[in-house]
Amino acid sequence: MKPIVLIGMSGVGKTYIGKKVAEALNFDFYDTDELIIRKNNASIEYLFETYGEKYFREEEKKILKEIIYKNRCVISTGGGIILDIENIDLIKSNGVIFYLYDNIENISNNLKFSNYKRPLLDIDNDLPMQLKEMFFTREKLYLSACHYIIDVSSKDEISIINEIAYNYKTFTC
Repeated sequence: MKPIVLIGMSGVGKTYIGKKVAEALNFDFYDTDELIIRKNNASIEYLFETYGEKYFREEEKKILKEIIYKNRCVISTGGGIILDIENIDLIKSNGVIFYLYDNIENISNNLKFSNYKRPLLDIDNDLPMQLKEMFFTREKLYLSACHYIIDVSSKDEISIINEIAYNYKTFTC
C-alpha cells in the first residue's frame, strides 16, 4: 500500500495529525524533519544557519528518497518539500498526497505556541504577513502536488483523521 504523504504550511499540524492517522490505521510514521535532525545530530535551525537552506533541501530530498517507497506508513513532510519538482514527482508517483490547509490566523497561533523554531519565519516580527507571503509562493505547488485537500480550519481531530483514512482507502481500492 502506498504511503500517505502529508504536505502543507509549517504549523498546520502535519506531524500531529500524521501520528494520529498512523495510529488509527496501524501504520508506521515518519517525519522528514525529525529524520533530518537525527541523521545530522543537529537542529534544523542549526543546519540552516551553518550550511544554508540549499544543504537542508538536499538532506530533505535524500530522506524522502529513503522513505517514499515504504508501505503502510504516513509521512509528514516539511512545509517546503514541494519547492523541488523532483520531490513533487516522487510523492505523486509513490504516495497518496493530502494537502492540509488552514487559515493564516490559525497557523500563526500554532507557530507562536510551538516549541519548534522555523528558520524561515521570525515569530516575533509580523508573523501573519510572513505566512501570507510564504503561502502565496507555495499555494499552487501544494495544490498541484496533492490528491486531496483537507481543510483543517474548522474540523476536530477525529473528523480530519476519518477524512484522510476514508479518502486513502477509496484511493487505494
